[in-house]
Amino acid sequence: DMMGERFTVAYQFDANGDSLVTELGIANGDPGPCSECTGELGMQTDGFRATVVGRVATVGNPDSSDPLEQAPSLEVLEVKDSSVGCADFSCPAPPAPAPKVGDCVCHEGFIMDRFCINRGTLLDPSGVPTLENPAVHTMHCLWDVPMCINSGYTVLAEPDMMGERFTVAYQFDANGDSLVTELGIANGDPGPCSECTGELGMQTDGFRATIIGRIDTLGNVESDDPLEQASTLAVTEVLDSSVGCAAFTCPDVVETDAPDEGDAAAAPVEDVDCNDFVSSVELSGNPVLGLEFTVNVAGTDTNKDLSAEEVAAGGSMSVRLTYEGDGWVGFGLSSNGKMVGSPAEPHIAALCLPGEPAVSKYLLGAYAVPTEMPEESQTLIDTSVTQEGGVTVCEFTKLLVEEGELPIDPNGVNSFIWAVGNTNELAYHRSRGQVDIPLEQCTPSGVSEFNPVFGPSSGTFDSYWKAHGIMMAIAWGFFAPVAIASALARSVIPGEGTWFKIHQACNTLCCILTIAAFGVAVAAYNQAGTPHFNGTHQKVGLSIFIIVLFQVAGGALRPHLPEAAKADPAKDVEEAAEEADANETPPSEEKSKKRTAWELGHRLIGAALLGMGMYNGYSGPLLYAARGLVESADGWLIAWWTWLGALLGIAAIIKIVSVTRK
Repeated sequence: DMMGERFTVAYQFDANGDSLVTELGIANGDPGPCSECTGELGMQTDGFRATVVGRVATVGNPDSSDPLEQAPSLEVLEVKDSSVGCADFSCPAPPAPAPKVGDCVCHEGFIMDRFCINRGTLLDPSGVPTLENPAVHTMHCLWDVPMCINSGYTVLAEPDMMGERFTVAYQFDANGDSLVTELGIANGDPGPCSECTGELGMQTDGFRATIIGRIDTLGNVESDDPLEQASTLAVTEVLDSSVGCAAFTCPDVVETDAPDEGDAAAAPVEDVDCNDFVSSVELSGNPVLGLEFTVNVAGTDTNKDLSAEEVAAGGSMSVRLTYEGDGWVGFGLSSNGKMVGSPAEPHIAALCLPGEPAVSKYLLGAYAVPTEMPEESQTLIDTSVTQEGGVTVCEFTKLLVEEGELPIDPNGVNSFIWAVGNTNELAYHRSRGQVDIPLEQCTPSGVSEFNPVFGPSSGTFDSYWKAHGIMMAIAWGFFAPVAIASALARSVIPGEGTWFKIHQACNTLCCILTIAAFGVAVAAYNQAGTPHFNGTHQKVGLSIFIIVLFQVAGGALRPHLPEAAKADPAKDVEEAAEEADANETPPSEEKSKKRTAWELGHRLIGAALLGMGMYNGYSGPLLYAARGLVESADGWLIAWWTWLGALLGIAAIIKIVSVTRK
């Protein structure tokens, strides 16, 4: 208070205050004498001051002689530069009270399904991080896709700062799901959204709404899961986004009379309908394939009315597969995690193809197009396949135990395989995979959560096939034809022996890339656990790999030229013989015959290799497209044949002209 008196402790800081003042102090300190300081905001060496804003948390003890005990403690909110001072200080608003069960709330924001939140990226448009850009989330995804609909809905909260992620403000109860669906369908454009009516609007994406309700259960703020963090609302109203919460008033609570003694007890509420699909799992994210299922066991308290066939088989498993694509879908049991089983344990899959019958059983007897089983084996129930808006939905019910087929364990781990096609023609799959699912029979009280264990899917190896294709395209689309063209057009290539150097270098590089690409393909098949060399492309590739090794080795170990030509290994035996005749020094007859035979074989094998390489350069992109990695191989094939035809055609013309002139 007066010059010459001692300073006193005004306030002590809480942990947040310690952190904030440390951060500001380090930024203002000279990093010379202060090793922790950065000097970002100043080069102060001593006498650090700051402006501190906060609320009194505990009152000090003025009777104490300890200067620290005398000082109140602050819940520090801000620490600013000393120059800011307190002249324009205004007290920040007190923190909002913690929410509690029964609180009435109103919130306006983007509507998001739980499925897209759990997967981390939107289903449509695919690949967009869910909580970064909900404005592009389509009405088709919200109201058409069964996986999204059945997962339930939430309303999101805006990020505090630009660039931060949205958070889940509230999850909805069943009534909220129903109300928000009703409003969403009425506001959606029926073009891209097949369930939408367009009665209230023609929105295609970024659906928002105003939600009113009471907190039913509190979220867990300690969780890292955005859904678990959010409280669940007992929703009373879902209004248009434009209504907002400015004029919001809490609806009255409807109180029900407590039952009198002697009143009839209410019947127990059955929360789960075992006629519906009660469990779900995303089998694949690219392409998107979702599985929903229910297992009902005969003789239990399931509320599904099982047929006589289902009872005789011990129960059934009902399946719905939702595939983001127009193409066939396959799903079945596996004894070994692979497509093909053994004669003792044959693998049988349900294949979904539009038409009659919609879903049929097929025997997976070999790594080839499966065989449809005879009519007496077609025991699938309630089958259907629909294709709308680029989405294929397949439903069927499979009996648990059938003669000659792998049984389904209703309360154990079962291994399933799946595959999808690019079209409705049953051919090479676009993608496939395997998953182990712990099944549980359905009861009115529901089923437990489960953790599926995924095996490798074909999409896992997309990068392998891309690397394989690039290396083979360079090897047999550039190096091999350039090597042959340099030999054919040697007469116009300047420099003594230049053509031979080009020929030798290109052949060597072609061999190296072929070995590397072959290794990548073998690694992909090994890791996928599928047989090698089943198709024509694979068999031709194996032949190329073996023959090219012999061709390069044969080139390195070729018979020597006649003495007159040894100085120039770029000359073939005919050129060497012509020069030897002119000099009256004919080459060794034995060596000349060996060289002649070697050259003939070298040329024939080279031509055969180029032909096989050209074929695989044609068939490879078709397989690549069949896997769904590109929409079409047409552009590549046009470029492939145009380039090879032009290069080899010009080289052949040069060779013909050269021979004709001789």
